[in-house]
Amino acid sequence: MHGDYRDLRMRELLSLLEIGRVVEERDRDLADICRRIARVIPRSWPDSRDVSIRITIENCTYGSPVPSWEPPAEKIPILARGRTVGVIELFSAPGMQERCDQAFRDGKALFLRIVAHRLGQTFERIKAERDLRDRNEQYHSLMETLRDVVYVIDLQGRFSYLNSALTELTGFAVEEFLGRPFTDLIAGPYVADTLDRFNRGIAGEESPIYEAEFLARTDEPVPVELHVTTLRDADRTPLGRLGIARDVRERKKAHRALMESELLMRSLFNSLQAGVVVMRPDRAILRVNEGLIRMFGYSEEELIGQTPGKLHVGSDRYNEFLSTRLAGEVFEKGRTVTFEYEMKRKNGEIFPTEHTLSPLRNDAGEEMGILSVVRDITERKRAEQALKKAYDGMETKVEERTAELMETNTALRVLLKTRERDKQQLEDNIVSNVKKIIFPQIHQMKRQTNASKTLAVLDMLESNLEEIVKPFSQKLSSEYFGLTGKEIQIANFVKEGKNNREIAEMMHVTQRTVGFHRENIRRKLGLKNRKTNLRSHLLVCTS
Repeated sequence: MHGDYRDLRMRELLSLLEIGRVVEERDRDLADICRRIARVIPRSWPDSRDVSIRITIENCTYGSPVPSWEPPAEKIPILARGRTVGVIELFSAPGMQERCDQAFRDGKALFLRIVAHRLGQTFERIKAERDLRDRNEQYHSLMETLRDVVYVIDLQGRFSYLNSALTELTGFAVEEFLGRPFTDLIAGPYVADTLDRFNRGIAGEESPIYEAEFLARTDEPVPVELHVTTLRDADRTPLGRLGIARDVRERKKAHRALMESELLMRSLFNSLQAGVVVMRPDRAILRVNEGLIRMFGYSEEELIGQTPGKLHVGSDRYNEFLSTRLAGEVFEKGRTVTFEYEMKRKNGEIFPTEHTLSPLRNDAGEEMGILSVVRDITERKRAEQALKKAYDGMETKVEERTAELMETNTALRVLLKTRERDKQQLEDNIVSNVKKIIFPQIHQMKRQTNASKTLAVLDMLESNLEEIVKPFSQKLSSEYFGLTGKEIQIANFVKEGKNNREIAEMMHVTQRTVGFHRENIRRKLGLKNRKTNLRSHLLVCTS
């Protein structure tokens, strides 16, 4: 009897040892372990053919009892962290139920609980390893998607991990640097500082973000920004250093471009002859250029942080300006305005200026401040005053000269009128004397002689005299452009007071012919059927 008991306990001990070896084998998965244990447990029975084991864990079942066997006599739970994750079921062969129950009473229950406990521990370990492996894979995938270089350095200063971003950044393969000192990747001028930071970090001193340069397959090193921290275990013991290296080439390029642009803008800002004031939204002076410093005589330190009232004639004038419509256009409505205003230099001199005020806005349209451009217009005002004075003097001279010219013009008109009148009088006298004195004598001589030669001479004399006095009769001819030559001759006789008989005698025509021409003259002068005297009308026309 005692020998059978010792033999049974030995079987259980051997089974536990084998189960221990199975669960300790790291390359086995949970399913394989459960199948092996389900085969090992029956060996602890006096007759392994009397029982069968089925293990259920994570909704998976391992072991397959004969369908005709008795239902489970006992169920032993598998616990992990206080939670039931599975069960061990004991099946007995037909007719062996009582024997199995006796075995439980004799200590088999404790044996199966020990197995269930080891199986629960194994489940926890495998699950933790699987979770760790999954997390590592996730971290690895994450590290490989990063554009920054992620690396781990052990306590000996050698790379134990590098992600693939290293290849993209430097052209080196990851395998080329794993296990090598990290200083092999650092450009010469930065090796000493980077090594010093590594040692101080392992000693417990955390260093801020700093910059260095990585070597690359090309001759030109790559500037990087390094953020490094110390890796520690649960006891705070250093394990190495974890670092992130970020490519800052574009940032440095942008920074250089920004600095060059800033330098250019500052040069332009200070080269302006006009004064420029940049104000914050609260109207405090933020920046001034050298042109404004020269214009007002203040230093930059005296103006920064002050209000523009320091440049006005007085605080009252500044407050008065703030209440004007122009200030409201800029400060309230955000419009650009240009106006003239008196300002005061540091030495107290008041001088005229021209201001252009405009709001400063960012790309989103938000107000960032006010820009004021100030121009000293003292010289312009002086020039305007000189020009106005010259203009006023010129106007006076023009007025005086105009008056002189008007007087001269009046005198000339009087003189010309007198001359014209004298000329007309002379012409009238010549015509009158020829017609009243000479022509009558010629006509009388014609009546008194019958000699053809004499008459011919007299006709020629009369014709020549008519040609001589003809220019003096142009005024009458131009006044009556529609009259014929005979009609003009008769009109001249009428004007002189000759009657039809006298005219007929002087022209050697009949009185009827003279009357006919007189009727034509009245018609052409618009006097037909009117009681106007022809001679009076002719005198008026030629006066």
